[in-house]
Amino acid sequence: MWLECDWILQILTGAILSQFVSFYLNTSVKNNDRHNLSFLSNCFSKYIFATACLLISVVVVPLLIAVVILCTLYRGLVYVILKAKYKEKFKGFVAGRDVIWLVEEPQSRNIVVALLLVEEVEGMSKSVYETVKEAILNETQYGSLKDTKLVYSFHKSLGYFYNIDEGSLSDECIVEFDTDDPAKQFINRGDLEKKLSMYCNNPLPQNHTRYCEILVSKKPIIWKEADTKKNYPIIVRIHHSLGDGFSIFNFINSTPFTIVEQNTIKDGNTNSMNDNGISSKKDQYCNEKMSNKIKTLATEYIKMITSFLIFITFLPNCIIVQNFLRPKDVNILHGPKLSGRKKFYWNTEDREELVPLIRRLKRKVTGSCFNDFIMTAFSASLHEYFQKKTKELPKYITGVVPTKIDFKQDRTEKVTFTNNFAVALFNMPVEISNDTLIQRFRETALQEHRLRDSIDFHINYWGLTFNAVIPVFLVHYFYQLSKFTSFISVLPGPDAFSFFNVLPVTELLYWLPNRGYEWDLRA
Repeated sequence: MWLECDWILQILTGAILSQFVSFYLNTSVKNNDRHNLSFLSNCFSKYIFATACLLISVVVVPLLIAVVILCTLYRGLVYVILKAKYKEKFKGFVAGRDVIWLVEEPQSRNIVVALLLVEEVEGMSKSVYETVKEAILNETQYGSLKDTKLVYSFHKSLGYFYNIDEGSLSDECIVEFDTDDPAKQFINRGDLEKKLSMYCNNPLPQNHTRYCEILVSKKPIIWKEADTKKNYPIIVRIHHSLGDGFSIFNFINSTPFTIVEQNTIKDGNTNSMNDNGISSKKDQYCNEKMSNKIKTLATEYIKMITSFLIFITFLPNCIIVQNFLRPKDVNILHGPKLSGRKKFYWNTEDREELVPLIRRLKRKVTGSCFNDFIMTAFSASLHEYFQKKTKELPKYITGVVPTKIDFKQDRTEKVTFTNNFAVALFNMPVEISNDTLIQRFRETALQEHRLRDSIDFHINYWGLTFNAVIPVFLVHYFYQLSKFTSFISVLPGPDAFSFFNVLPVTELLYWLPNRGYEWDLRA
């Protein structure tokens, strides 16, 4: 009797898990033209393939768990050794989602470059460089950047990256630069391009162990003819392992915080806070606030656990589909090996009606989103480029698209530096049949909507998280398996902000690093 029940339970469990894997195929592998999955022509073949993937998961997942346990034990031993060596200066290992950005080569360092133009404020008693340096040092010593990764340095030993507390930013991290001709009163765009190329091809300070470098121009720039105030260029170089776009923006827009202490009422005749009515309302408010906080935390933990279960169940299948059944991109954008020398160029859009135009179009097209229009414009520009450069146009190129994972984190008064995002692979249409703007928009929006339903974000999020456990050489090996053409990031920007709450920012440009050893496209 018990044996029969056991078999029934096993069959039911297998059927349920097979349906889970089938769900993965339907949500993450809808486009058979983009994968080597043309054999999945009917429900029966999909079910057989899903069952095969399930059997692989049953075998592989325990092996992966064993490897993770062994690596965790070794990592603990390394922690003890490094803690004994550096004592209080040792600030732990680099987090998993940050480690992937430290896997780099000298010819392709993962440095985000931001160019800001700040406006000189009337009545400034100090130069722009002195003002910026003083604001940053104050913030790292007393403000929201104190005891953060910004003042750490990163190193590698015994197979792991770790942080060392340097106390503050050194003089090498905040420097002033001048034009080649000191007699010039202004710096022009040509001079700035040369300075960008000169400084931004160098390693970061202290033999490429610091997380950032800030370079402030001694001279104002001639940017727009209509400018009535002086604008000074500031070059901010930040290693991507410091954090994602949101973290980096919070750093640039860092504002001093003030802890407001409640005044203590010393007058014995004043006892309004002891009034029973106010006290009961206060208790009710505190109870409701605590209840809402518990509900929010419970919801976020349920989301996190669900996401982790998806990762455990579908990881082997995701590896098979993404690395073996998905064809590698082969196109003219995959050129020769990188030389390690970058030449910087930019083109800004002065017309302010483009964003409102997209918003109007979004309201007219039901079910569309802002990204659909941005992706369509990018797709059209890629098609135009390929038409000019080659006769063999790819149907798609693979784009890595990040999205922010919004698990609730502890809110602190300090800026939190972390790469809190996950990625998935996006099929960017290049050559389409009946090539019209409307048809291109429909195809791009279709791929965009499929991506939103993909569970690959959950799988890749936890995969990146566990990078911290395994040694760097294994991270390096798995990273080399992937090959894509573009990294597409759409980051919403503010209407206005100031640099460390002291100088208004009038322009912001940034360049993402190349990920790989061959040429690829950043957008």
